[in-house]
Formats: sequence, structure tokens, C-alpha cells
Amino acid sequence: MSVRFGDLAIESEIDLPALSHSTEAPGCRIRLGAPGLPLYEDQRWDHHWRTPVGDIVLSCGRDGDDYRLGVPWLATFVIRDGATLVECRPEMDLPPETLEHLLVDQVLPRVLTHRGRLVIHAGCVALPGGAVGFLGNSGAGKSTLCAAFARGGDPILGDDGIVLARAGEFGFHAMATYPGLRLFPEPVERILGRATASTAVAHTTEKRRIGLSEGAARAVAGPVPLIALYVLAAPEDNASGAQLSIRRATPRDALVTLLRGSFQLHLDDPERSREQLDRIAALADTVPVSVLRYPRELSRLPEVIEAIRADVLALTPASSAGSACS
Repeated sequence: MSVRFGDLAIESEIDLPALSHSTEAPGCRIRLGAPGLPLYEDQRWDHHWRTPVGDIVLSCGRDGDDYRLGVPWLATFVIRDGATLVECRPEMDLPPETLEHLLVDQVLPRVLTHRGRLVIHAGCVALPGGAVGFLGNSGAGKSTLCAAFARGGDPILGDDGIVLARAGEFGFHAMATYPGLRLFPEPVERILGRATASTAVAHTTEKRRIGLSEGAARAVAGPVPLIALYVLAAPEDNASGAQLSIRRATPRDALVTLLRGSFQLHLDDPERSREQLDRIAALADTVPVSVLRYPRELSRLPEVIEAIRADVLALTPASSAGSACS
């Protein structure tokens, strides 16, 4: 099976229904490895990504030119040959949707990064003036906000990861890693409607994966000119009754936020880290980054969307008014 993730064609032994089919020659291959790799807890890890309360979500180790990504007690992924081969080794009899989730939401974004792309952990929608991205920690509301825009007819690039690349001297464009939208059952029903088709994301979460080819949500792959980025305040700052506000981030805060929001494979790779920093600095200098605070109430989402639309309109040059993305 040949599929597309961002601008990368992949040949995969593992079924990845969330990804679009590709007819291009594959630049990367995904293989289901033979058993025999040590379990997660028996391996050496160089560093970890953690939740705000300290739980390990993902670990990375480097063995010469090979890299290992480990999800505790679920799977290890070995990235070889300059990120042209990914070997998957589940530690247990994982449901297929969970293995797909780990690949498309954790491993493949870092494969793209290792191959020289800038991949940001963000949701993204295509408005008439261009693409608008939403950054924030897990649970900040990126997917819910993207779904609300989709309900209004705006196409989605993705709700968890976007590829950003220079577009000429003075801009960036955004491309979907894959056209994903994942929501808990309540916002699916209240925003997109009870009849919206969905499938399980993974056995570790109640979230549902929404198809974007029909119904209330539709997708666009891109590239789409990127005109604004919004950082969603932490859930505790967006409690019920919170005031809706949009303020421009300081240059320092914008740079730090984008660094934290970028996917990385290995933190101890000086050359690639330097290249990553250069790309992020250029992005922070080019695209406005704002902090968005709003009440976390589904009934208030139309008000939030109108505030974002007004802010985007103020940022969009008059010459781009006719460049609606359909």
C-alpha cells in the first residue's frame, strides 16, 4: 500500500486508512519488524517527552545512525537509513487503530523532521485569506476549534500536525500531514451532528476519528499560504466565564512557543537542531503569533470564531481578499 504523509510518499506493510493513497514512488517504507527487540523498560533511552504531570508519552534513543522511538508498554519504532525505513515492533497485540495512531501522530511527524521539514504540533484551517494554525498542549482545544470552523464550511488541513515551508522570500505555506480530525464523543455530536461517521482513534482514548471527505467536515491538503498562528491558552486559563481575548505574543514568547510546538526526533543532534532553530526563527519573524484565551464552553465557539475571523481580516492584505480556498 502506498500512502501520502505531508509531501512524503510511503510504502507501508501496515494498513493506514487515515492517510490518502499515493501513486508516487515511495521515499520511505514502513515494515512490521520481527519479534525479538527488548521491551520498552529494558531499553536505554536518551530522553523522554512527558505530560504536564510527568507521565512519559514517548522516548527516544540513538544507536549510531539508527533512532528508536518508544511508547511505554505499547511499541518501539526503529528509524533507519536516513529516515527512509521505519520498522514497527509492537510489544503486545495492539489493535490496528492504535498502531496507526502511534505512527501518524507520533512517529511520522518526526520522520519528516529528520528529513529536513518543519512540522508543528498544531491544528490548521483554511480561511478565505489563507491558512490559520492553532497551537497548544494536548487538551487545549485545537481539535474542537477546528471542528467548529469545519461546521461553518472552512476546510481543515489537520488537527494535530502541519508541515510548514518557505513560500518565496516573505512567507510560509502550510500543508497537511494528513487530513485528520479527532474528537471526544460529546463535541462530535454537538458540533458536527449525531449522524457524523467516526472510528476509534486508539484503545487508549475515547476520542473518535472523523472522516473529512463528506458531511459537516471537509479537508484540503494544501499548500495554503499561512497567515496567522494562535496559541491556545491552557485549559485552566480558559475556564467557564473567562474573557475572550487575542493579544500578540512577544518575539521571545513566539519563538519559545514554536520551539516547544515543533516535532523533533532527537534532541542531541546539533546540526539538525540548528537547522530546526533557523526555520522556526524565520517562521516567528514572518507569521504573526497571538495568544488566544476564551471560555471553554461549546456554546461560545461561534463568538470565538468570529473574533478570530475579525483578527485574521485585520492581518490579511487587501490584495489577498480574493484568494479563498475551496
